[in-house]
Amino acid sequence: MLSDLGERLQILRKQKRISQEQLAKRAGLSRSSISAYEKGATIPSAEVIYELCIILDTTSDYLLGLENIRKISVEGLSQRQIDIMIEMAGAFKSKNG
Repeated sequence: MLSDLGERLQILRKQKRISQEQLAKRAGLSRSSISAYEKGATIPSAEVIYELCIILDTTSDYLLGLENIRKISVEGLSQRQIDIMIEMAGAFKSKNG
């Protein structure tokens, strides 16, 4: 579970194109704390996990490795754009299934 959290935290952070320092600042933590979480050396508190999920736009279940379903924000998209994304996801699922 810790390795899942660390790996997923690092992947999500890099996908958002933010440094450990930037993530730490936004979460009110030190860079060394983020580094320790990513290495699996320390477990973040529930409050920190909550903050990280908000910043990284994900769920705690995904971050903790309890599920593999990722949340995708559709904020700011039109209904037509959302419909296109749903269609694309369905097409990818059928190709992989």
